[in-house]
Amino acid sequence: MKYCLTLLFCIIPILAFSQNVEGTPLDLLSYEQLLSRFEEVEHDSILAEPIAREYLNRARREGDTIKMARGYDRLARIFHHEKNIAMADSLIALTKDMEHITYPGLGYLLKARNNKSIKSELENLLQSYYYAEKSNNVYHKLHILSQMFTKKSNWGQIDEAYKFLKQNEKILQDPKTVKYIESAIRPEIKSDSMAIKEWRLFNLFNTLDHIDAYIKLEKFDSAQIYINKANKQISDGVIRSGIVLKSLNNLNNIKIKYYQDSIDSALEQLKFLDKNNDHIKNIKPVDFNFFWGMALLKQNNLKKGIQKLIEAEKSILFSRVIPDYKAIYDSILKYNNFENRDDYSYYLTRSMRMDSIINENLKVINPNIIKFVETPKLIAEKQELINDLDGKNKTKTKTLIISLSLLGISLITIGFYYRRNRAYKARFKQLTSNNNILDKSYKNEIPSHVIKNILDELEKFEEINGFIDSNITLHSLAKKFGTNERYLSKVINIKKGKHFPTYLNDLRVDYAVEQCKTNSIFKKFTIKAIAQECGFNSAESFSRAFYRKLKIYPSYYIKNLNKLEPKKSSE
Repeated sequence: MKYCLTLLFCIIPILAFSQNVEGTPLDLLSYEQLLSRFEEVEHDSILAEPIAREYLNRARREGDTIKMARGYDRLARIFHHEKNIAMADSLIALTKDMEHITYPGLGYLLKARNNKSIKSELENLLQSYYYAEKSNNVYHKLHILSQMFTKKSNWGQIDEAYKFLKQNEKILQDPKTVKYIESAIRPEIKSDSMAIKEWRLFNLFNTLDHIDAYIKLEKFDSAQIYINKANKQISDGVIRSGIVLKSLNNLNNIKIKYYQDSIDSALEQLKFLDKNNDHIKNIKPVDFNFFWGMALLKQNNLKKGIQKLIEAEKSILFSRVIPDYKAIYDSILKYNNFENRDDYSYYLTRSMRMDSIINENLKVINPNIIKFVETPKLIAEKQELINDLDGKNKTKTKTLIISLSLLGISLITIGFYYRRNRAYKARFKQLTSNNNILDKSYKNEIPSHVIKNILDELEKFEEINGFIDSNITLHSLAKKFGTNERYLSKVINIKKGKHFPTYLNDLRVDYAVEQCKTNSIFKKFTIKAIAQECGFNSAESFSRAFYRKLKIYPSYYIKNLNKLEPKKSSE
């Protein structure tokens, strides 16, 4: 399940211990204390990165490969997906030749978690399952089987998905499973009680998968039995973050009522959840608003129903679409009274894009899941064959490798200059073009009248120096402009060619430069005072932004600007 991976990655350290080491310098903490502190701040990459780096660098100095792998493992959880994948690749490269129960298999799990391509996600899950089979890592196998169930279930193949569910259940019923799970927990924190808690957690995930399966099979009585079972498991303290799973169970109840046409009851529960922030914040907005909107449409409340579906549509990530979401666009296009063609064109384009993604994913997911079921042993045999051939051919390939390396260097050099020249030509063409038409995909994503309004508002914002307000945020500015954060951020990214914080800081730096040139009093201020006048929260952030944009520090600029004053007066 989609929430399963995050919970699994977090549960072991939470169950282990949490020592209060707040304020202690990182280099004085033990490895376990570093991991404990990391788990406390994992949601904040700025706080988490130095901890993971300290762990990794210390392990590197000591030559401890497993701890180095743990360092990369932590770094692969906190960044943007591309950087996370790079960290996971480093983990895999470090441990690929090791015989270890966790690595490199976990590296492939991390790559699956961060891959936007469903094909790459499945390939990495398959590779991870190969290593789980090889090392008998039941912990990973249970998680991967649950993920594969979700993939099949989401893409309309519930009968086949059920096979993964039963395979998972069979492993959980094996008396040896608790011991197998214990063997996958790192030695520093493993215990019988922790393994049992992990086993209970996997049973809870299996229960939730059963609910999903029975709802899609329209066996609502069976689904309700498993909902009650899940509620009992949560009440028994299987997991601390029970509020998250209770929220999901509430959503499952809504789904059952919706599919049984108990619309009044479904709407009543939706309204209850909407007022209860602890519950609503743990449900994906796209799912919550989707069922609310569709329920309202069933009551012929078209206006409010479409409003909810439009809210759901704003939360759709095309990298994580499922076929169910197609109904959002179908309903909007069918029932919404569009006031202009641009809005209609926007939703039509998005609908066509979703159709294309769904069709492509269906082509990928069927053969890859079949391959997943049938080929773990074949992969093992193939790997053995490759290793055997590698051993036999090492001597023969040395000369070939050297020749190919020289050829490769030559080709890379030629390719570098070719790509650089192409990039320069493209950049020159862009700079010399007077065409202000924005990127086509960008225009398709945002209605043209919304783009125009945002650009007009940004122009006013710059004219009145609104950026010198140190409290300005993307959220507050979007609200002031009467738009949403995603649209505003996208327009700034494309039109201004930079992210929102950079856009804001560059305006402030330009303002500081202009004020120092034209205002004799202004340049007599301290750097801290100038920073505050321009909207920065500190002298340090002002100096960094100034140097990033102009490649000199503000202190140097002001000092040399003051030196020009006597020359000007003597002239």
